[in-house]
Amino acid sequence: MSLIGLDIGTTGCRSVIFNEDGDMLARAYKEYPEIYPRPGWVEMDPERIWNAIKEVITKSVSQVQKDKVRAICASVLGVAVTPIDRNGNALYNSLTAVDGRCLKQTGEIEEKLGRERVFNETGSVISPAWSINKIMWLKENEPDIYKNTWKFVLYEDFIIQKFGLEPTISYSLAGLTMAFDSGNKSWSELILDAAGIDSRLLSRAVPSGELVGEINDRVADELGLPPKTKVVTGGFDQAMSALGGGLVKDGGSTLCFGTIECVTTAFSKFNTDPVLLKYNHPIYCHVIKDLYITIAWCFTAGALLKWYKDNIAVEEVRKAEENGLDVFDIIISEASKDPSRILVLPHFVGSGTPYLDSKSLGAIVGMTLATSRQDIIKGIMDSLSYETKWNMETVEMSGIKIGDLNLFGGGARSDILPQIKADIFEREVHALTISETGALAAALLAGSATGIYKNLEEAVSNIIKPRKVFYPESKFREKYRKTYEIFKKLYPALLDVNHRLSEL
Repeated sequence: MSLIGLDIGTTGCRSVIFNEDGDMLARAYKEYPEIYPRPGWVEMDPERIWNAIKEVITKSVSQVQKDKVRAICASVLGVAVTPIDRNGNALYNSLTAVDGRCLKQTGEIEEKLGRERVFNETGSVISPAWSINKIMWLKENEPDIYKNTWKFVLYEDFIIQKFGLEPTISYSLAGLTMAFDSGNKSWSELILDAAGIDSRLLSRAVPSGELVGEINDRVADELGLPPKTKVVTGGFDQAMSALGGGLVKDGGSTLCFGTIECVTTAFSKFNTDPVLLKYNHPIYCHVIKDLYITIAWCFTAGALLKWYKDNIAVEEVRKAEENGLDVFDIIISEASKDPSRILVLPHFVGSGTPYLDSKSLGAIVGMTLATSRQDIIKGIMDSLSYETKWNMETVEMSGIKIGDLNLFGGGARSDILPQIKADIFEREVHALTISETGALAAALLAGSATGIYKNLEEAVSNIIKPRKVFYPESKFREKYRKTYEIFKKLYPALLDVNHRLSEL
C-alpha cells in the first residue's frame, strides 16, 4: 500500500510516492513558467499547472504498479488565487503572492480596519501579498470575470475540484488569504465585509488531514490511479515542510535552510501578542489539529551561497569540476573556522522578518586588504545565523518559546553549517536527512486519515529521525555573542543609506 504526496510550487510540481515506512518509491517532477504580463504583475497558468500535475502523477504511478496507491494529499504554495466557473474551468490566470497590482485594495483594507484589528482577527500582517486583495482587484478591474466566477480557489481546492470533488481548502492554506479567522477557524465576515466579497465565493474550509472523498473514476483512470483512491486535505508549503521536519508538538521548532532560511514554531493558543505584529510574524493554523504556527524568515540563505558561488568562488568551482565534487561542499569546508570579523546584511532581495523592508539592500562590512574569500563565506554563514537568531528572539518576546531545532534542507547535509548554528543559537540542532519534507508530510497526512497510521504523532516519531545532533560548543561562545550584538546594529545603521540607494 502506497501514498502520494504532491508538492505544488511556484515554478514546478512533483509527485512523490512513499510506502508505509516513509521510504520513497517513486518521484516525478515538472517545471512550468511564471507569467509577467506587465511590470509588477506575476501570474501562473492554472490549466498548464493542472496538466503538469496530471503528468507527474501518471509518471510516478507507472513506477509503482505493485504498490497500490491508497490516498493522495498535497503541499501547495500559498496565496495564488484563481477564479473558476461551475465546471471548474479557470477564468483568469492565478495571481501570485509577489504580484504587486493590488496596492490600492490593500490600502483600503488597512484604512477601514487597521493593522491591529486585522491581525487580531486573522493572524495576518496586512500586505498586498494576500489573496483577498487579489480578489478585490479582480472585482474592480475585471467585472465580467468576477460576475462569472463560481469560486475563488487556491491550489489545494483547485486540484480537489479537478479530482471531481467539492472544492475544499484546509485551515492551514485558508490562513494565507487574509480572510480567514484562524482563531475561530472560519471565514472572517469582518474582513469579507470590508472587502465587499461574498463568503459563498470561497471554498469549504476544513482541518488538514481531513478525508474529502474519492477521486472521480474517470480522473483516476486518466491518472493511472486505482478506483476509490482517497483524497485528503494538506496545507500550505511552509507548514507542510515543518510537519515533514517533525513539528508535531507545542513548543517544537523546525529550521529550513534552502533558498530561504525559515524558522517555524508551533504553539497551542491563537497568540495575537502585539510583539508578533510589531515584528511582522504571522499566525496560521498548523496542519496538526489544535496547533498554530508562526514563521520567521530570511529571503536569502542558499540563494546567498549561490550568489557567492557564481560571483566569487572561481577557484572552488574549478576544483569541483576537476574532481567531480559538489561545489558547495568545497565552499563550506574551506571557510574560515573562527567566528568571522566580516558581517553580511543578507538583504540581497530585501529583508524578510522582522523588518519586511523591501528597500533594504545587502551589504558586506568589515573588510580589509587582508580579507580572503574564506573570510567572506564564513561571514555569510555566521551572519545568516545571526539574522535567524534575531528573528527567533523577536518571536520569543511574545512569550512563545523556541526550543531545539530540527534542521532540514540543503544546509542539513553538511556538518559545518549545523554546528555554526548550534554555537550561535546556543541550542541543539538536529540535522535531518529528509529531502522531500513537504511531500512526505502530505503522505503522512494521507496515511493518518485513511487508517494506515494509528496517529500522526506516532508516524512522525517512527519515520522522521535526525542523522546527527549538534550541540553548542563553548569554544567560541563569547566571540559569537559579542559579534551578534554588533550585527544587530547593522540594519539600523545602514537603513537610510540603503533606502536612498534603492530609490536611485
